[in-house]
Amino acid sequence: MNIGVIGKRGSGKTTWAHRLVGLEPPARPLGTATLNYLACAIDGQDVLVWDFPPGICEHTKGVLNNMDWVAICYDGDTIDHIAEAVHQLAPAARLMVLVTSRHIGSVLHLCHLHNGPLARVPVCLDPSQAWECL
Repeated sequence: MNIGVIGKRGSGKTTWAHRLVGLEPPARPLGTATLNYLACAIDGQDVLVWDFPPGICEHTKGVLNNMDWVAICYDGDTIDHIAEAVHQLAPAARLMVLVTSRHIGSVLHLCHLHNGPLARVPVCLDPSQAWECL
């Protein structure tokens, strides 16, 4: 299974990638400049968690299209445009939203996800919630 972790700069992509594979995240991530992945096995299934740099280039666009799931890191700002771009670039991928504790207070901005085309997008506050969705 391939899981892509995407989002804006500083939204928690590297932290979430580490947490999803059961590793302690770096205390101070340096920022993601290139596409990286972490591997683990869940219930005997190989899982690759891809830590995408901010923005989409030709290289990352091709990799994004191979994702089973795309997890959008929520940074307290609107993510509609990111979700729509993912839907266009990786139509077969399922979406989820990952919220870090730093942005938990602004999660009310996500209430609109319960209406319209993004109605079934799960919002996860910790790795166990994310794995339940998978």
